[in-house]
Amino acid sequence: MKTLVNNLPVVFIKPGDFHLSRKPELVTTVLGSCVTIIMYDFYTKISGMSHCIFPTQLNIQEYKPYNEFRYVDTTIVKMLELMGRYKIPKNRIVVKLFGGAEQLHQSKQKSVGRKNIEMAMSTLEGYGMSITAMDVGGNEGRKIYLSSQTGEVLLSRLGGIKLVKLDKVT
Repeated sequence: MKTLVNNLPVVFIKPGDFHLSRKPELVTTVLGSCVTIIMYDFYTKISGMSHCIFPTQLNIQEYKPYNEFRYVDTTIVKMLELMGRYKIPKNRIVVKLFGGAEQLHQSKQKSVGRKNIEMAMSTLEGYGMSITAMDVGGNEGRKIYLSSQTGEVLLSRLGGIKLVKLDKVT
């Protein structure tokens, strides 16, 4: 595990991975058409970050062994379950969404990136949760850095770096 920024341990999340933080860490991932869902509780300082590949699982034979964190819909369910284990009420969870770039142009079909975004938004809405910050779509990949103890996100992509605050939706 590397360290960066005030000697914080750095955790890199690969596609289909999830990381729950209960201590100060810098959690990072790189996205193309995949999406990252972040859930953070300001009271307990517990955060979770996922790297979802597909919107939903269509076929159980698709991947062995089964990994719910590959899929947007099952990831959200599992993340809420994990936050619930720490007695964190849904109304206290801050949700952020990033990624879903269109890496390949598909003329008549929605891109995987667009499907990932739509699945995340509709699944969260179904749980009565709103997204407090997001940066989705477009043609550029993104690198995401999450400060696990503050919930702050730094996003870098072609064209610069910007800090996404808890109360800002871009």
